[in-house]
Amino acid sequence: MTSTVVGESHALESVAAPILASEGIRLESELVNRVCREGRPRAAVWQARRALIVTAREARMPGFAQASAALAARETPVLVRESGGGAVILGPGVIVLSLVDVLGADESGAPAPIFRGFESLRSVVEQALAPWNCRVAFGSVRSSYCDGRYNLTLGGRKFAGTAQRHRAGANHAVLAHAAVMVDCDVAEHLACIARFLGSCGLEGRFDPASCLTVRDAAHGARFDDVWRSLESAVDQWLTVRWGSAAACLLRHPQRLSMDRPRT
Repeated sequence: MTSTVVGESHALESVAAPILASEGIRLESELVNRVCREGRPRAAVWQARRALIVTAREARMPGFAQASAALAARETPVLVRESGGGAVILGPGVIVLSLVDVLGADESGAPAPIFRGFESLRSVVEQALAPWNCRVAFGSVRSSYCDGRYNLTLGGRKFAGTAQRHRAGANHAVLAHAAVMVDCDVAEHLACIARFLGSCGLEGRFDPASCLTVRDAAHGARFDDVWRSLESAVDQWLTVRWGSAAACLLRHPQRLSMDRPRT
């Protein structure tokens, strides 16, 4: 297993080996705490072992405990995150992008817009997918999972769910994260979420045609190539947000690649 402890001098954590989803959630919390204390942006690119991640609101649904136990018995543990949105599957073929910024003032002195974190996600992901001529947009997508106005879409179909979390401290930190479906079974993901919500007494009807993977949209883009492109785009975002100081990248290269071992 690779360590997920945030290094003292690193702005970007690239956790290559699939980790427990609980470790990824803890990593995000550590980044938020650091930004609250230090007032400088941090980020992580990571992938998790199979898990269903739900919100605190969903964890209060009737039947949640029983539905969680049933899913865990099928090797899909259920964990609760602190951001908004809705249930999402993490696991093989899904890359999680976590950007933690400071909610300050814009150049005019006015408070920064609350959605700036979502725009950072969109611009970083679009930059990462530029080699495949992908134009990333926001938009609600009918019959998609975890639907919202800040879905990341390609050609009107959702490929990443997004959410935010705010925390006030010495600085006001904003975590914006996205679960990017690069190369996974979309229909299976939606069916799993629908079964879980149904077990909790909610109707979950999702249309697999509402979503797609990066591999589908980018004509067979390889998981490893998308990962490296996301690393580069996040590193550039951090460099801009830090000013003249170049962002340091801490890699954990022991990833279990879906395509081939990294050389």
